Amino acid sequence: AFCAVADGPVRAKSISRVIQDLKTLVGDKEYTRIAIEDDFFVRSPRRTLELCDAITRMREETSLDFTWDCQTRVESMRRSDIIGAMEKAGCEAVYLGVESLNEEQLLYLRKIPHPGAYLALLKDEVAPRILASKIACYINLQLGLPGENETHRNATIRMLHQLGQLARARGTKITVFPQLHVVYPGTQHFLEGTAHGRFR
Repeated sequence: AFCAVADGPVRAKSISRVIQDLKTLVGDKEYTRIAIEDDFFVRSPRRTLELCDAITRMREETSLDFTWDCQTRVESMRRSDIIGAMEKAGCEAVYLGVESLNEEQLLYLRKIPHPGAYLALLKDEVAPRILASKIACYINLQLGLPGENETHRNATIRMLHQLGQLARARGTKITVFPQLHVVYPGTQHFLEGTAHGRFR
C-alpha cells in the first residue's frame, strides 16, 4: 500500500547483460563498490543463483576486484544456498525492506498477510543466517506511521534488542536505517488519503 512500484510489471535484464554492465563499471570505469538498485533482488531464487554463479565466474576469470550490495525482502533470504551464493559472488551487504517490527503496522502497510510469521522468520531464520555469513545485515524501518504510539515504539525497541543480541552473540552487528514514513503519489495509501480528504 505504501510502495511506489507496488503493482508495476517486473522486468529483468538478462544475466549476460548484467555481467557486461559489471565489466563496464568495474573494468572500464574502475568502480570497486556496486549497489544493485533492484527493488527486489532475490525475486527469483533460480535467477539469483544463476546470476551469482555468473558473477563468481566473471570475478575468477577477469580478476576484477569489487564488492556489491542489494536490497530485497525478508522472505527471499530464507534459503541458505542463496546467502552462500551471494557471499561467494562478493556481496558485502543486504538491505532488508522490513519496514516495521510490529504486526499492527505491518498490516497497515499491507506488507505481508501474516505479520507474526514474517517477524519470526526475520528473527529466527533470516537474520541468523545472514549474520553467520560475511554479508552485512542492514534493516530498513519506517517511522512515523499514522497511528504510531508508545506501544508500537516499545514493540520495535524490544525486537531491535532481540536482533542486537543475535548479532552480538556472533561478534557482529545489524545496521538499522530509520526512514520517515512517506506517502507517495499513486500508492494505495495516497489514493485512500485523497478519498478521505487527508490531502489538499
